[in-house]
Amino acid sequence: MLEFRNIEHNFQGTSTTVHALKKLDLTVRPGEFITLLGPSGCGKTTLLNMAAGFLKPDDGEVLFQGEPVTAPGRERAVVFQRPALMPWLNVEENIRLALEGVDRETGQQRITAALETVGLRGFDHAMPHELSGGMQQKAAIARALVMDSDLLLMDEPFSSLDEQTRLRLNRELIGIWERERKTILFITHSIQEALLLGTRVILMSVRPGRIIKEWDLSGEKPALDSIPFMTMVQHIRGKMGLCCPPKKTQPQGGLS
Repeated sequence: MLEFRNIEHNFQGTSTTVHALKKLDLTVRPGEFITLLGPSGCGKTTLLNMAAGFLKPDDGEVLFQGEPVTAPGRERAVVFQRPALMPWLNVEENIRLALEGVDRETGQQRITAALETVGLRGFDHAMPHELSGGMQQKAAIARALVMDSDLLLMDEPFSSLDEQTRLRLNRELIGIWERERKTILFITHSIQEALLLGTRVILMSVRPGRIIKEWDLSGEKPALDSIPFMTMVQHIRGKMGLCCPPKKTQPQGGLS
């Protein structure tokens, strides 16, 4: 569905050049939930912006369903770190902004379905300031869902939320993915979040960003509070240079 081929990109400052990405290749298959991990400044958001059509690589190409990505498109919806809701519009009106060109009856059906999916039925006419942070982010996700896009691009959408709300929204997002079977590219700094959500976890290097490791987690996962899950977390921390990886043999179905 989505391909990054030999991507290179630099950001030119007034006195220095930042080498963001170098010879990066990544293929995202239909229906996958890809979580992208890596240190700050390694190019994760740059990649997502290229997939969205907000940014063009200096070298290489980005393909969506076999066609070059040259501009933003409705088939690629984006959920940002902040909900970006218009404060003078209610929830329904904010979501309707994503339905330009869709007739009102069809649009209303999509809005109702999206609000049901994210658990915001009954808050159609609530103003953003009347919602908690988690509910605002749910509204932002609903706005992306009504576009009925094939690909959902999510840039650390839960990073500003408290741990309890974040975990709850993680589980709700898994439910949405299981029901809708959208293809998702999800950026996070949280190893636990990457493991909980992803069917494939991609680890990027320090700048200039390149893929140094990936793990297939499409099978059944251990419970969040289990020893096998925590072993996975420690393993990835080791790969990121954050601690020594565990010396014990990995449990069956673990990472390698």
